[in-house]
Parts: sequence; structure tokens; C-alpha cells
Amino acid sequence: MTILITGASGQYGRSVTDKLIARGLAHELVLLTRKPEKLADRAEAGCQVRDDDMLIGWRVFAKDVPRQAVVIESITLISEK
Repeated sequence: MTILITGASGQYGRSVTDKLIARGLAHELVLLTRKPEKLADRAEAGCQVRDDDMLIGWRVFAKDVPRQAVVIESITLISEK
């Protein structure tokens, strides 16, 4: 199974990622972030780190995602117009 986490370098994304890595799931994680340098430790643990914003990441992910996938969105709405 593949687990996609958006906003992976943020507080919530890092917390979720820590828990999944502790369960031995690093190789199943695809982490989307605009700041990949913040996730170097996750890449070293075996996660795929993608330098993408959410919309681009979805298109890329949709092309090569296996049939079974979990998506965790960890973005925050800052303002609404």
C-alpha cells in the first residue's frame, strides 16, 4: 500500500510521519512538500520525498499510484476569500 502525505514538512505531517515510520512503514510513504530539505531525515529512513505543491503532486501521484493507497492531507487553510 502507498501512503501519500501532503504538507509532510509541517507539524501535523511530521507527527503522522513519525508514527508511521515507527510502525515500519517508511518504504510505503510518499511525502509531498515544498521544502524537501526539511525532510532529509525522512528520506534517509526510506520515505519518498517529493518536491511538489499539492496540485502538481496529485497529478504525478495519480499516474503511478498502486491500486491501494491512503491519502493524508495535512494542510491548513490560512484564509478564505
